[in-house]
Amino acid sequence: MSRSDERTIEMTMEIDAPTGAVWRALTDARELVRWFPLKAEIEPRVGGRYWMSWGDEYDGESRIEIFEPERRLRTTWPSMTKKEGRPIELAVDYHLEGREGRTALRLVHSGFGRGANWDDEYEGVHTGWMFELRSLRHYLQRHPGQDRQALFLVGPGSRLTGAEVWERVVRDGFGTPDPRNLVEGDRYSFPVGEGTVFEGTVLDSRPSRQLAVTVDGLHDGIFRIEVFAARPHLWLAAWGEGRDAVARFEKPWRQMLERVLPGEGPQEA
Repeated sequence: MSRSDERTIEMTMEIDAPTGAVWRALTDARELVRWFPLKAEIEPRVGGRYWMSWGDEYDGESRIEIFEPERRLRTTWPSMTKKEGRPIELAVDYHLEGREGRTALRLVHSGFGRGANWDDEYEGVHTGWMFELRSLRHYLQRHPGQDRQALFLVGPGSRLTGAEVWERVVRDGFGTPDPRNLVEGDRYSFPVGEGTVFEGTVLDSRPSRQLAVTVDGLHDGIFRIEVFAARPHLWLAAWGEGRDAVARFEKPWRQMLERVLPGEGPQEA
């Protein structure tokens, strides 16, 4: 694939934390699982292993190609799109720049093709990074050094469109008003089932694709609804004193997904 055929995702996040803290969050496995995957293993060197897992649903192994402490990290990234039966290798670059005790983190995820067979992956990864960089910022600014408890549920595949899946989960499942008018920084309040109401601040809102918010009642945790490849993904994370409350949402949310979506039921990652 030539460079003219490639698409790239690029975004920058300002984080109120020194470059050393951001670097550790990217290159130390214990730090990485406090904001990104559920499990991780890292060999912090050029050529080292960089493995992340979200359970049985998502699991990928990469290698480190550039390792310049507090300046630049580059890893490979296994694509979901395959050629001759093997994943096409993408790349992720993290560029760090210190700014008076703060850090500007620039992410460049490159190597996506332009064909229709790439569209779902490209859009899904773009949406994912919009959330994950905010998760990193939230962790470092609000919960530095604290372990995280996370719940990740993935609903079944179906013949419904992504927009239809979104409506089933948000409107029929949670009974939440249409959140399409929310933007980053807005305050929100809506039900999430079992008589529970979440309140907090919007981190990211993309109609019919993603809503990510903080949760005041979980000591500033994070709740996320995403639809990727026409499947719903529910994510709930909390640090510190909020961690013990996360598990109680698993059963009602699992039952909700089974009720509102056709298929064989949700999967736990």
